[in-house]
Amino acid sequence: MRRKYNFVFTLVLGIALLLNALVLKAQAGIELENTFNDHVYYYSSIQKYVNVVHNNRNAVTVNLYNEDHSIYKSINIMPPYGYDYSDINFYSQNLFNDDEEIEFLVTYYNNNVDKNKISMCKLYNENGSVLEDFGYAYYILPSLYTIDNLYKLRLEKRFYNAEGNRYYYSTEVYSLPGSGYSLSSNGVQVQNVNTNNNNVVALPYYLESGDKTEMLIYDANNKLVEKKEIDSTFDRVLLNIADYQAGTYYYSVDDSNHKFIVK
Repeated sequence: MRRKYNFVFTLVLGIALLLNALVLKAQAGIELENTFNDHVYYYSSIQKYVNVVHNNRNAVTVNLYNEDHSIYKSINIMPPYGYDYSDINFYSQNLFNDDEEIEFLVTYYNNNVDKNKISMCKLYNENGSVLEDFGYAYYILPSLYTIDNLYKLRLEKRFYNAEGNRYYYSTEVYSLPGSGYSLSSNGVQVQNVNTNNNNVVALPYYLESGDKTEMLIYDANNKLVEKKEIDSTFDRVLLNIADYQAGTYYYSVDDSNHKFIVK
């Protein structure tokens, strides 16, 4: 009887271990890479992370980050007088023109004006300059599509007819000179950088909310190798060490110093 009990116990234990192994196998590869301190989106069209800070009615800041989480540029936009920021679309580099600057489409709203001027739409570049003003409407819905690999910008505008007390639509289509925009991956709230890559090392840091500083990277001889501008949106830099020689390196963030080894 005791042998039978031992056999049953061993069988149950074996099944439990097998199920546990299957669960662990199913979970393999899922690993927390980073935790952002705000809404951060990755846009494959510009290979940048984007964080939009709506400070107040009169100021919008578009923060652009490189793939390693260092700061690329902060763009301050002043909404037109009386208008509030609504949305930003189509971050791109070679879509609206052929230069190397980043462009994006911004829509605004103001509920305290004539109904046909509630919404407005403007195209900006990374210097905060307005490249195109697409005018007003009661409502503006921008979208993109392609015909024979040529990109088109579609602006669906809704207007109000006071005499007939009804709404009507007008659709504007613009041909765009640029290319290379990915319609299928515009704004994915994940990262493409794989920290398991042997050429990438994660360098953690901590900053108080709103702080901005530099990460300084030194070799064993105290020679400055690289520096990255960082802020509190992220908590680590994903450093590409493909061109680093094997050895010991140090990095400092304000008064905090750390070491890492390249093999």
